Parts: sequence; structure tokens; C-alpha cells
Amino acid sequence: MKGILEGITLESLAVTVSKNRVPIEKWCEGLATPKRLKRLAKGTGVEKISVTDENLYMSDLCAHAAQKLLDEGRFKKEQIRAILFITQSPEYTAPGTGFLLQERLGLSTEVQVIDIEMGCSGFVHGLIIGGSMLKGMGDPDGKILLCGGDILTRHQYPETQGKALFGDAGFAAVIGCDATKKITYGVYSDGSRFKSLYAPWGGQHHLKITDADGNLTLDRGNYSYMDGMAVMDFTLKDVPAEIQDLFAFAHVKPEDIDAGFVHQANCMTVATLADTLGIPQERVPFLSNEIGNTSLASVPVCMAEQKKRGGWGSYPCTLLSGFGIGLTISSVLLDLTDTYVEETLEL
Repeated sequence: MKGILEGITLESLAVTVSKNRVPIEKWCEGLATPKRLKRLAKGTGVEKISVTDENLYMSDLCAHAAQKLLDEGRFKKEQIRAILFITQSPEYTAPGTGFLLQERLGLSTEVQVIDIEMGCSGFVHGLIIGGSMLKGMGDPDGKILLCGGDILTRHQYPETQGKALFGDAGFAAVIGCDATKKITYGVYSDGSRFKSLYAPWGGQHHLKITDADGNLTLDRGNYSYMDGMAVMDFTLKDVPAEIQDLFAFAHVKPEDIDAGFVHQANCMTVATLADTLGIPQERVPFLSNEIGNTSLASVPVCMAEQKKRGGWGSYPCTLLSGFGIGLTISSVLLDLTDTYVEETLEL
């Protein structure tokens, strides 16, 4: 599905990661030789992982990021019409985590709270949903607070090198109205391939298994499963094809793209996608080398790291694309010239 949201813009963005950046050699100690782990880090581009303290949760990271934007005057509480909270790491089975954030930020009881369960495409999909909501409200002064992320370090099988990729992060973004801006979007979903990347246990099909102390056992179904070949095929074929279709819909050429902030799966995936699309790799950076793949937070992480590293510029034509679990792809083209992006925060 393709479409255009006229008069909608991404106003501001902040990202919070853990102050604990654990080197791969230490995080995966005992799972492989140090030499092999160094090769793994070189191949994926991930050298350190953002690992939150055990007493911190997703709402803590998102509240920290949102409060920073609030303190900076990027929005006022009374302007927020809705909270969209997107995660695959909910803090309770019910209610949604968005209600916790509403209370933490002291927002009005008139604010609509919506929780969405999505993975790697979640941030970009949230922009589309939030922009559509705001467009429908017809309120030029209203804003949507989009928050989310994942605590992925607690959901990876602890006895595999696969955990060397995934880190923790949360974000807060403000979607607003601007008559001079627009968001051109494309979304793709293929539920027939959902078992290529999913968490088998934990829902009503099969409860997770815990020990007497309530800790997860090492039963493989307690943790995420990925069919590596199927996901690679999806990433190499479906993702660039969908983005190229979006370019055609928007009458945009690869050389028109000033910057591309895409899902930070690993350095090779990002570089290959840039090459396939015909965009210079320096315009499509991989910047999660000291944080890890943070699922739906990875696009915001890339933007915040670009700002932190002094590379943030004027991006009239920007590609944002998230892709993964579902299997799903969400991409947008938008003008980030006036968007405020905070340097990566730590908690």
C-alpha cells in the first residue's frame, strides 16, 4: 500500500540507550573463542551491546527520552492528543505500556493511548499511523507522541552467539502538522512467512516455561526463533523491491536521496541495501556498532547517532525504512530539514 500524508511532519526525536556498553567478547564469553567472537563483531559491525540494568524497563527508556524533549520545549503536555506505544517487550500482559507512560509524563486523561505490537518496522509504521491519526483529527495544534523500543537482551537464547547482535533502546518522537511538509509512505506485510522470525512461546498457543523462582528455563521455545536463510532472502529481495516501488510512486530517483536511515540489522545488510538501491553507502550509514540491533528503535538510534557523531545535515529528501518480523516492511520519504534530533541519551 502506498500513500501520501499531506501537511504532516516528524518534529522531533530522542533516543535513550543503556550506559552499559558490553563488548561482544565479554557478552558472549564462553560461547566461542575470543578470536571467533572478534570475527563475528567484524562481520556484523556490532562491537558492543547496549545492556540495560535489570531494574530498568522499556517505559523507563522511553520516559527518559520523552522528558528530554519536554524539557527542551519541543512539545507541551497539553498539545498531545494521543500516545502510540510500540514494542514487543510489554511490561505487563495488560494494560498496554502506553498507559504507564501517560502517567509518568503527567499527560491529560483526554489523551488517547494506543499500544501496538510490532518489531523492526515499528517506528516507521508508527509515523504512518500517527500521521494518519493527526490528519484525521483536523487539529493543526495537536501532536502525536510516538514512543517505543525493545529490551532485546532479555529475549535472546543465552547459549548462542546470536545474542551478540541485539541491544536495548527506547525512543520518543513528536509528530506534528506543517502545511509545507508531507510524508510519502509504503507498507508491505506477508503473514504467510511469520514463522521465519517469531517467538513460539509466551502467548495463548504455548505459555513460557519457568523454574520455581519464576526465571525462564533454557527451553528453546522460550526465546525468539529465526530462519536465517528465509530472513536473508526477504531482506535481499523483498526489501529493496518494496523501496524501489516507493521511489517510483513518489517519482524519486536514488540520487535524490540525501540520507537513508534504515533498520540496523548489521553492517553488511545496510551496505548491501544501499548498493542495491543505488545510493552511496555514506548516505545510508550503519551506526549501531556500540549499541547493537535494537529492533524498531534501530532507525531512531541511527538518526541519534548521526547527530551525536557530528554528521547530521539538511535532509530535504530522506528515506526511513524498517523491516523484519511479520514479515513486514514500512518505508517513508520525508523532509527532515526542520526536524530536531537529540544526540543519543544514556540511562
